Amino acid sequence: MHPTLAFEGFAGSPGTVYSNCSAPLSGAPRLALAVLVGMNAKAAHKLVETIAAHSSRMPVTLFLYGDFVETFPELVTAWAKTFTIGMRERQPFPLGHFTLQQPRWIRAGLVSAIQRLREVGLQTAYYLPENVTDTVISEAKSRGLRIIQPTARFPPTDEQHVLSVENYYKYRDVERVPKALRVITQQLDNKGGIVSLDSDHPDSYMISVFLMDYLVEKSGYNLVSIVNCLR
Repeated sequence: MHPTLAFEGFAGSPGTVYSNCSAPLSGAPRLALAVLVGMNAKAAHKLVETIAAHSSRMPVTLFLYGDFVETFPELVTAWAKTFTIGMRERQPFPLGHFTLQQPRWIRAGLVSAIQRLREVGLQTAYYLPENVTDTVISEAKSRGLRIIQPTARFPPTDEQHVLSVENYYKYRDVERVPKALRVITQQLDNKGGIVSLDSDHPDSYMISVFLMDYLVEKSGYNLVSIVNCLR
């Protein structure tokens, strides 16, 4: 009923998990910036417009739920003129629960997101799941999707860098900015990769300009699109 789409011109291989950029033959490590767009359109719009207004015009990929595309089609088509569009699933799930489903429901979540993008004239081969399982890899591969897993996330999800009251939330806004940037740089470990900001976390907006200033002016990374990151 829903055949695998032809993804000509997209970098990477279907079903492959990409958690870093390909290593350049020479020069600085590559870095790609991504935004995990949640269902809060106000927060997402504020973050994305701030990134779009940055003087660097840094290439960025936006990963969208199918329900977001369906609910805000004009916003998504406007974003697609500036940003690379990637996909999440059809809708948000409580953390960890999407991948607990039977394969047919995981497949349905991916197909629905693909269909919502097609309805607004968009196609993507880049998929960012909440986590990766054998079933997710299998279903993504059958849909021609490349699986993106950020090298560095804000907020971080690994235990080593997780944010707590003591190390982050007890501090004022102005004090949290350098702490957030530090935890991102620690995850990158001077090796570059894929950095993601979650639009549902209000501090993503707060740190976005500081992060882009750092990446452009001080990081030494070669800032690339997700396409060039995977090539």
